[in-house]
Amino acid sequence: MKIKHRRLGLILLVVLFCVHALRIERPLLDIRLYANRVFAAASLTTFALGASLFGAMILVPLYYQEVRHESVIITGLLVGVYAGLVLLATEVLGFASTWAVAGSTLAAAALFTPLRRRVQRVVDRRFNRARYDADAAVTAFAGRLQDAVDLEAVRADLLTSVAAALEPAHLSAWLQQDPR
Repeated sequence: MKIKHRRLGLILLVVLFCVHALRIERPLLDIRLYANRVFAAASLTTFALGASLFGAMILVPLYYQEVRHESVIITGLLVGVYAGLVLLATEVLGFASTWAVAGSTLAAAALFTPLRRRVQRVVDRRFNRARYDADAAVTAFAGRLQDAVDLEAVRADLLTSVAAALEPAHLSAWLQQDPR
């Protein structure tokens, strides 16, 4: 229900803006210009181009991070290399066709894949992601837990497993005493 009210409010504001723009002598946006088909087509084309470029700027990094599960550093490098190759192909070398953009995209994918793997290994090594495997840590702890009978030994093993996997700055575990 709120969405309908917002849409109606938006439509009402646009109508009020148009009425106001038609009544004053020097409006911010002269609505009368849109009567000219060339101006209207140029405005619509400019809006569509701007929306598509803005959408690409927002959605391409999100695609790399959310769908391909790339890190922020790798995403920035991928987008930067792609933009650099497109700029090189279109502006510096003078290829101003869609084939140049498509070719530079393929070149970015072919050239950047080995470099991306190397950078990803460095990032993983730096932040210890290569050593951290949650499934293996949980499975190993569960296997040791089946044979454990001493509560203090379980607590110590839990702290050791978490410290090895996550390397936190501080670590503690509280166990509730049996009320019996």
